Amino acid sequence: MSSNPNISGSAELGKSSRRHALISGTAQSTKEELDNGLKYPIEEVLGPYRSVSRNVTPSSEGIPHFWLTALQNHITLAELITDRDVEALKHLVDDSMFSSHISTTRNSSSSAPTLMTHQSDQTSFFIDHPFNAILNDAITKMISESIYKYRPPSSHLPAMSSESHPVLPKRILVIGGGPTGLVALRNLTERGQFERVELVERRDDVGGVWHFDEPPRRWPSPAYKGLIGNVLPEFLSFSEYPFPPSADHGQPFPTLTETHEYLRSFARPYVSSGAIRLNTEVIRLEEVPRGGGWKVVIRDWNDGAEGQEVEENWDAVVVAIGWYDNPVWPETDGLEEVRKRGLARHAKRWRGPEGSEGKRLLVVGNANSSNEIAAHSAPLAKSPVYQSIRRPAFPGYPSLPDERIVMVAPVAKYIVKSTPEGDKIDVKLTDGTDILDVDMVHVGTGYKPWPEFIHVLKPGDDSETQHTPLISDFIIPHRIPSLHRFILYAYNPSLAFIGAPMVFTPFTIADVASTWLALAWLGETPYPDTIEGRLEFEKARLAAVEKRRAGMDNPSSLMVYSVLGRDEQEYARALKADVVNARPELAEVLPEWNDERTKLREAMHKAKYDALEYVRARKVVE
Repeated sequence: MSSNPNISGSAELGKSSRRHALISGTAQSTKEELDNGLKYPIEEVLGPYRSVSRNVTPSSEGIPHFWLTALQNHITLAELITDRDVEALKHLVDDSMFSSHISTTRNSSSSAPTLMTHQSDQTSFFIDHPFNAILNDAITKMISESIYKYRPPSSHLPAMSSESHPVLPKRILVIGGGPTGLVALRNLTERGQFERVELVERRDDVGGVWHFDEPPRRWPSPAYKGLIGNVLPEFLSFSEYPFPPSADHGQPFPTLTETHEYLRSFARPYVSSGAIRLNTEVIRLEEVPRGGGWKVVIRDWNDGAEGQEVEENWDAVVVAIGWYDNPVWPETDGLEEVRKRGLARHAKRWRGPEGSEGKRLLVVGNANSSNEIAAHSAPLAKSPVYQSIRRPAFPGYPSLPDERIVMVAPVAKYIVKSTPEGDKIDVKLTDGTDILDVDMVHVGTGYKPWPEFIHVLKPGDDSETQHTPLISDFIIPHRIPSLHRFILYAYNPSLAFIGAPMVFTPFTIADVASTWLALAWLGETPYPDTIEGRLEFEKARLAAVEKRRAGMDNPSSLMVYSVLGRDEQEYARALKADVVNARPELAEVLPEWNDERTKLREAMHKAKYDALEYVRARKVVE
């Protein structure tokens, strides 16, 4: 019996008071009570000890002590409650995760019996035992109808195991208002059933690289005046939102202005509703331990010239910032000094041919940017414009022959010299040729993904106290590491990327990838439930690319992990197959990826060449 002098036994208490005393632990159950239970109405039993209302913020003090005492005193449960369970029970503060059943399946991953079974987010627990006897009517009903959320200090639980269940977030933040971010926002909003989805964009308008700001501001786009794309409207159309036909039928490829307006029109409802926040820069994204989501440090540039720093927390985050912040420079002898003197400029900073009048130019590379720079500069610059290449151009980068442009060998060394006219550059080529007195070097050697603001928990650190940058120079070959299907971060699938691989048709690939992601986060499309399983995609991709490169004498810079190339069709086809398996109605909504469509896409290269000839002929006539 209890030592409490006010409690002498069941004969001295009303039925309700007796039950309250038993549950609170201030009285001990008799053998008869344990054998038979008390058959009182549940409403009478629970009294003031009801589960926390959904409309009431739970107390940070944790579950009332009577719960823990009652469970520890229960004749069956006492032997099952471990020290780990006691710590969990002390911090059960929120019944927002509602359940209508008690799990009766033991946690197969546990090395010893335990009352509590961890949920996938490592912050919640199921009561893992069917109650009986004295607690059947009261505690069983309360617990079976309320799964309490556990918010312990980080030291109270072990690090996330390699086994996990699908992430099911409610609040999702998309970072980046370019094409990939916009379609991700739409698909998460319209094809998901999440509580809240928002997008932040650091610039003053959506559009990403298609948002041309003049003069260039804090984060300039690599776009330039007069830019015409190399992807036809069919492959620029988001599902259920077709790209309008080009106004110039002789030039079927959309202009910079047309593409930007399409993206602005697509985003307009979300800007109006407040789902898109402009002038909002993410300066740090940090993984919260124990499946606690992501801490996002934001600088709001709407609030003063210096911006206002604020901190937010989200269940899941989609990074859709693309590649174009991070230009790649060749590691050529002498180039660093050329850059210091202001005599080398990456294509990212090229705004047009103005200023090149009468100057001797060297353009490095023969992909789209380099070809455009050479072609636009040739009419103004000193002839010839030299274009340094390693191999003939890939068919996907068409350009017209021009007698004012001369192709030369790769650069071996740059030498800066002072002359009466100012600094000049002598360029030594790998074939022994010298090009003297160059005024400016334009480098069009591409970009790389480099989301330096992301900090994740260090894999393998059981304490979950150490953060490390997701990306670094030590990752070889360079890539965003540990991604399942270029989308889910293997160690924590509540972090996702849309636009991680470089593809021929980024709009449509981002559309199907973000639809897949929305369904994955709803639990409708499957993905591996272990870290090891989610890392298999990366391992297989690395091995396949290495095998291909080993069979080449001079591998292209496009034959790398992060460039899908010839694998684009199968990659998108497989994602769509998963989507359609979950949502058959989307079969006719999303585009097909098959041999016929690939042939249509590849035919764009010839169409672009014809369009370039059309533009040249029209200029001659004018």
